[in-house]
Amino acid sequence: MDLHDRITINPAVRFGKPCVHGTRLTVGDVLGYLASGMKENELLEDFPQLTHDDMLACLAYAADRERLLISLTTAASASDCSWMRTCRSDCYLCSRIGFLSQGMCGSSGSVEPKI
Repeated sequence: MDLHDRITINPAVRFGKPCVHGTRLTVGDVLGYLASGMKENELLEDFPQLTHDDMLACLAYAADRERLLISLTTAASASDCSWMRTCRSDCYLCSRIGFLSQGMCGSSGSVEPKI
C-alpha cells in the first residue's frame, strides 16, 4: 500500500478529518502525540492497529498538505484571487488538502499541481 493510500477522508468518520485507513485515528491525533514527546514505540503499544508505515503516512500527508497550502496561498496572491470562484466539485487540490467538502479551496482544480 502506498503511503498516501493509508490516509482516508470520509465525511462519516471523525467529521471528515483525514484518518489512518481502517481506524478512527486522525492524522492530527498521531502528529499531536508525536509532537507532545510520545515515542513511536509508545504510540504503537497504545494503538496496536497502527504501524510504522501509518506514522510515516501521517507525516507525508502533513508535509503534502503544507506544500499545497503554501502553493494555494502563493497562487491566490499572485492572481489577485480572481480564480477563487472557479473551483469545481471534483477538485484535485481539495481532495489532497483534505477539505471536508470539495470545491472549498477556490482553485480550478483541473490538473495536479507541480510542487
